[in-house]
This record gives sequence, C-alpha cells and structure tokens, in this order.
Amino acid sequence: MSRIVADIAALLHSCRAGAAPGDSTQAIARLADSLTETGEESDLSSLRAPIEGIRSDYAGYLRRETELYRLLQTAQRLLGTAALGELLGVIVEATRDLIGSQVAHLNLVDRDEQSSTIRATTGARTETFRLQHTPAGAGFTGLVLRLRSPYVTKDYLTDPAIDHDPSGDASVRADHLVTMAGAPMLDNEEPLGVLMVSWRRPVTVTDEQVDLLTSLASLAAVAVAAARRHEEARRSRTALEEANENFRRVNSQLEWGAQAHDRLLALLLPGTRTDAVAATMNELLGAKAAVLDPQGVLLAAAPLSWRPVIARGDLDRIAAGGRAVHVTGEGGAPLWAAPAHCGGEPLAVLVVERDDLLEMERLLLERAATATALLLATMHAISEAQFRSSADLVTDLVRGRRLDTVERQAASLGLELSRPNVVLVTSTLTDRRRQTRSLFRGHAHRVGGLPGEIDGHLVAVLPLADPHAAATDVATAFHEAGLLVAVGASGPATRPSDIEHHYATALDCATAQDKLTGHGPATIDTLGFVGLLLANPDRAQLSDFVHRRVGALQEHDTDRHTSLIPTLEAYLDRDRSIRAAARHLHVHTNTVQQRLQRIETLLGVDLHTTNSATELHLALRLRRLLRTMS
Repeated sequence: MSRIVADIAALLHSCRAGAAPGDSTQAIARLADSLTETGEESDLSSLRAPIEGIRSDYAGYLRRETELYRLLQTAQRLLGTAALGELLGVIVEATRDLIGSQVAHLNLVDRDEQSSTIRATTGARTETFRLQHTPAGAGFTGLVLRLRSPYVTKDYLTDPAIDHDPSGDASVRADHLVTMAGAPMLDNEEPLGVLMVSWRRPVTVTDEQVDLLTSLASLAAVAVAAARRHEEARRSRTALEEANENFRRVNSQLEWGAQAHDRLLALLLPGTRTDAVAATMNELLGAKAAVLDPQGVLLAAAPLSWRPVIARGDLDRIAAGGRAVHVTGEGGAPLWAAPAHCGGEPLAVLVVERDDLLEMERLLLERAATATALLLATMHAISEAQFRSSADLVTDLVRGRRLDTVERQAASLGLELSRPNVVLVTSTLTDRRRQTRSLFRGHAHRVGGLPGEIDGHLVAVLPLADPHAAATDVATAFHEAGLLVAVGASGPATRPSDIEHHYATALDCATAQDKLTGHGPATIDTLGFVGLLLANPDRAQLSDFVHRRVGALQEHDTDRHTSLIPTLEAYLDRDRSIRAAARHLHVHTNTVQQRLQRIETLLGVDLHTTNSATELHLALRLRRLLRTMS
C-alpha cells in the first residue's frame, strides 16, 4: 500500500476517533474517488470500512443536527404557549413528528397522585384510549414513574414487568397498540407524568429515539411546570386582586356604616318625625322606604307617593319577630321589613323595597327600626303629656266648669274660644283603641284643636266652623285605617258656655249614628228625622208614639219570651223579605211567616200596606234610639 493511502487511512482513523468531520470528510471522499480513477483501487480495500463509517457518522451528524433544530423549534413553541391544554397538544404533536411513531400521548399525574390521566394524544383512533384513566402505580405510566427512567416494551400486553390495569389494557387493545416507549417528566424529582410513543406493530426503538424522547420529556416537564406555575401565579394574582377588592369593599362598607350610624343618631334628635326615618332609609339603601303602624297603616313614606301593602298574617309575623325578614307585598313587590318594638310592644314596621339586602344593610334596617321605636316612644310620651293638659281643659269645658279661667288656658294651648269652634265626639271605643286615639289626637293637633277623652268617648274642640266637614274628615281617616267608629259633630260654638250644649248634641249624634250604621260622620242636619228627634227636647211624646205602635209586641215578648219585635225589625230592615229575615234570624221561613201573622193580629195592621210598614219601621227605629240616648 502506497504511502499516500496509508496517510489517508491514518487520517480516516483519526476522524473516527473523535476529530470533527466537518468539511474534511467531503474532501477525503473526493480523494478516494480520485485514487479509484488512477487505478489504485486495489489499495483502497483497507479504506472502505472507515469511509463507510465516516459516511454513517456524517449522516448521523446531519440527522442529530436536524433533530436538535426541530427540538429547538419545539422548545420555542412551548415557550410561546401559556395555556396548559394547548401546551400539551404541542408536545405530543412534536413528539410524534420527531420520533416517527404512530401514536404519541402524554399522561399527567393528578395532583393528589391517586391516578394518572391521558391529557393529550395524537394518532389515537378510539375514544376509549383517549379517555384512559389509570390508578397510581399501574400500567405503563406507573412503571416508568417507579423507575424514574425511560422504558421500552416490545409488546405491551405481554410484558410481565408492567402492572397491568384492566381498563388500561382494554384501551391499548382497542387501539391495537404493540410497542411502546416512555420517558418520565420530572420537576425537581416530583413526578409530573410520562411522555409516551406507540406503534401498532412490533418495532425496534433505537437509543437515539429513546434519547430524543427523554429530551422531549424533560422539555415537556419544564414547560408543564412553568405552565402550572404560571397558572398558580395567575390564580394568586386573581386571589390578590379579589382580596384587594374585598378590602376596598369592606373599607367602603365601614365608611358607609359609619355614615349610616351618624344618620341614625340624628334621627333621635328632638323634633324628628317618622318621615325623616323613611327619607334616611331611602337615601342610605337606595330603595323606597316607609314606616307602617302594626296594622299596616302608613305613617310615613319616601317617596311620598309610595304605599306598600303587607298582608295581615305577614304583619303579625314581623311584629312577633325581632329581625328583618323578606316578605312579598301587594302585586309581588319584594319587601324587607323590620319590627319597631319598645318594651315588648310593637309600635311600627319599617319597610324597604329591595330584592335582597347585604348583611350590613339588614343590620342597618334593624337598627333603624330600633331608632324608629325610640322615636315613636318619645313622640308618644310627649303626646301623652300634651294630651293630659288638653284633656283636663276639654273636660272642664264640656262640663261647664271654671269657665272664667278655661278661656285663658285654652289660649295658652293655641285655641281661641271666642272664635267659631266645633265639638267632635266619637262612639264608645271598642277595638284597636290605641290606633283610634292616635289618629284622633293627630287630627286634632294638625288643625290646632284640643283633644280629650270622657267616659270612653274621644272628644275634641276644633277651631272650625263646619261641623259636618269636621266629622267627615275624621270619619274618613278612621275608614281608611279600617276602623269602624261613628263621629258626631255639633257647632259652631263662639263662647266657652256653648261648648257644653254642643258636646251633648255631638254625643247624641255619635250614639245615634253608631246604632244606625256603626260608623261614619253624623250631625243634626245629616241624621234626618233622627236629627229632629235629637233636637226635640220633649221626648215623652215620642215615647208615647213608640208605645202606641209597638207596645203590644214588647209586652208580648216580655210576658211570653217570644221574639216578635226582633222578627219585625229583621223583616222591615230587609225590604219586607221573609226569606232574608229568616236567614238573618237563623230560623225557617215558615217560622217568620207565623210570627208576622201573630204581629198583624196583635197590632191590627196589614204589613203588606206601605203606610203601616212605614209607621212601624219608624216606631222601631225611634225605640232603638230612645233606649241609647242620654
């Protein structure tokens, strides 16, 4: 062998020993070709093996260079992807492409490390495989994570080293997978998952493929860990932002609460009225607000036009409790209501119209209700003190006492007795006395009058000239509050000595109206013939008239314990209807008819004639009134 060939052989061996091939390998190849052309082919036999080796090394170098370039591209793609789901898709696609497998998939260990789940796959054909869920330590994933190193199995289903899981084997079998290789994904020794490639036929997985899979798994681990930390940082940032927002909200609520506290304290200042409570709650809660009495009667509202209506049962439930509750008002209106108690007695209900209230807002509503109770109790105490002063004076006036001094005392309370005044008297109070007194006194104070109470009747002397209008105003207020009270009026009186007479007349009017209808206004003029009766001082003649007409019936009822007078009253009051009278008396129609026949016999009248019926009806009404008049 020539010296040049020997030198070339030495050079080739040195290249294979570790010298960088670079461009020299191509030059050597050309030199070998030149020697072949010169006829020294026989001396080249010793060069074939090293030349083939260099060519193989060079091809491997180019392949690794390509793989590294594509690996770098994959890393760049991973660095540019923040979302974990998208990141995993990039990893499996790059893995399948670089290694040349039929399937690539990535199993992530659940945070509780109780199982692993395929989170991304490419090349899989069945949903069973894509949805694979493997218990911790089982299957191919469990083996790779235990080894903490790459593992290759020629045939997954027959590999005894794998702790086979039935569901995992079923998914592999469904997708016809045979050969598998996997590399662990670790983050500072913490197992994140396994990156795997698979083939549907037996293949030999080269060391270069395993190394590349390991590199991809390491890169995937870094990317997944970074994505998780990014997600944790995002969650932490979100939590911090929420905490800051909560802090700002709480701080704002504290400022609002301090302002609300100051506003509630202002409600307790002297001279404050319930309309200030409604206006304050309207501003603080940004909702319609109202103060109702325990029966639901409106005391104040903001805006003034709002009229909340709450069912009787709900009002009772609110008054019995101590907290703000949600109720549905008339027309489905969403309401929150809190009771205003003082000494265990319900004084009012504070209402706002809102779908929902924050805890602080509910507490504010309850505290405002407490302030309302204190306000009403104070107003009531002041009103009682004022009422006692005026009540004593009214009693002296209607009794005709101390007339030489009452005029001066009345003037000190704002009432001029030398000017026209009307006297109002109510029928005897029965139900809801507190509310009736409150309405009556409030009306008297509003018009500048003096209220009082005598023998169970409310009495007022008002600086007005029209008795009918005065009685109508008060009766209307009672009616709107659902109170059945008769109101009698008389006047005007222009001097203190007239008050006693007008009081007696107003009392008779109230008594008569109470017996006639049970409620409403009444004066001498509006009562008709009853008014003439009240104006007639000689009642003996009227009594004689009654006795002549129905005295026989009264004696019969007394002696024989019958019910002829009630039967006749029921019959005449119901337009002479036997059936209606029977229903009212709860007896049979035949019984009523028999009694009417007995009445006609005793009185010698025909009840079917208008004149007879009218006279008897008048006599019965006069009898009823005379029995109630003082």
